[in-house]
Amino acid sequence: MPGNRLRIAQVIPSLSLGGATGLLIQLTQQLVGAGHEAEIVAGPATEAGVSMGPFAESLGVPIHIVPSLHRSPHPLRDRQALREMTDVFRRGRFDVVHGHGTKGCLLGSWAARRVGTQATIWHIHGWGFHDHSSGLARAAQVWLHRQLKPTVSRIVAVSEATRREGLRRGIGREEDYRVIFEAVDLDRFARPPLPRTEACRRLGLDPTRPVVGSVTRFSEQKAPLDLIDAVAQLLRRRPEVQVLLVGDGPLLEATKARAAGLGIADALTMPGARWDIPEVLAAIDVFALTSLWEGFPICYLEASAMGLPVVGTEAGGAAEAVLDGRTGFIVPPRQPERVAERLAHLLADEELRRRMGRAGCAHAARFGYDRLLADVESLYAELTGRARWSR
Repeated sequence: MPGNRLRIAQVIPSLSLGGATGLLIQLTQQLVGAGHEAEIVAGPATEAGVSMGPFAESLGVPIHIVPSLHRSPHPLRDRQALREMTDVFRRGRFDVVHGHGTKGCLLGSWAARRVGTQATIWHIHGWGFHDHSSGLARAAQVWLHRQLKPTVSRIVAVSEATRREGLRRGIGREEDYRVIFEAVDLDRFARPPLPRTEACRRLGLDPTRPVVGSVTRFSEQKAPLDLIDAVAQLLRRRPEVQVLLVGDGPLLEATKARAAGLGIADALTMPGARWDIPEVLAAIDVFALTSLWEGFPICYLEASAMGLPVVGTEAGGAAEAVLDGRTGFIVPPRQPERVAERLAHLLADEELRRRMGRAGCAHAARFGYDRLLADVESLYAELTGRARWSR
């Protein structure tokens, strides 16, 4: 084992609340637990004011904050961040630099090459371009991503859909990619941590009435206004339904305003960002999300692991996380009426909810952290020339 231990830097531009940040923290914890010397190199959380740093610290994950590293581009600040990261990597003598997202890859791979680290990874949690961005912005993003590929050893795509989209846009070749699905903490999400009645009580919900819920970031990507529109249509059919929306983000106030404008604010409970997601999911009957684009939406699998049917939108790897007609329903984005129809269908059929919940549990069980760790270690072994060990 000692000869195969690796020094690994996991790079992300911000520790702001989000799925990619959560995965990076959990992956780093798993790598440390497996005997590697792994740490997170990140910029401070500056977006939406919610940092996952305390969560990482609670797990004992080492973090090195680079003050000038931020998600948004800034030539002078980025040059300073590159210098600071080069110093960090020179002192750390890392075997692998694993960059998450475009900025993490760009600066991480450049700094790594400056100090002689050859094993560099670009982990794509979702492409920066998508069909909902303007044509000029999309073309610029695609061009940038094509330039980045030669700076890294391998691209990790979080879903087959992500890999296919990259190849379709001319970013790398088949052999440049490795698909490594994101993972669910099955220890946390394998079963409800408390009875539904108690979970509802703690959130101020009536346990005798159905609950539709979502855990999301209130941002353009997640299209929360579409979810509000869907809920408004659902409530016209089922006025007894309660809606629980957990999360934070730049569109939070706009979401509240849309709900008020539609006259449904009283049906909504919006407690903000929370860490106790299993306790939140324990109160929900059906999970819903209306994203416009995704990489691999792990929130679907967290809900499935807890036995919840899911209604989601056809975005990125969503169809790999939700098996349409088996673990939930997938509908086209920007069609809130279809979301409302599927929600109403599930709420009217308890046996269907149970059947989809059981199928969802079985599907989610394939995406545990043991599988993620094995896949990542295998890639590291391939890139460093060190044999992967068994434990």
